[in-house]
Amino acid sequence: MNPTELIIPAVGWVRGIWRHIRHIRDKRLTKAEKELLAMAFENRGEMHLLESDQTGPFARIGRHSLYDSEDPNISADYLEALDKLVSRGLAKAEGAVRLCLTGTGFNSGRKFRKRK
Repeated sequence: MNPTELIIPAVGWVRGIWRHIRHIRDKRLTKAEKELLAMAFENRGEMHLLESDQTGPFARIGRHSLYDSEDPNISADYLEALDKLVSRGLAKAEGAVRLCLTGTGFNSGRKFRKRK
């Protein structure tokens, strides 16, 4: 048997494993996504995407405005997490400003909410 006959299938197999690992990694929720789900669950599933001249765009859930004037990265993390929740089907836009959890989002939020 020619050695290349063994190597070529092995390369394809390794690529397939890496594709599967990336798929699993992409399905895993980030810390920010889990926090948003838990907060939204406690707020009847409602989230808002707001913007101001001082802060730029930011997420707000209930009384929690998710930004830090000293660290714009915090706002960016939560905005990215909101976008991912929508793309995963855990939240949906209901107008230009308001987002709501879907049924699946509520079930996930219930898992991540803080135990009292």
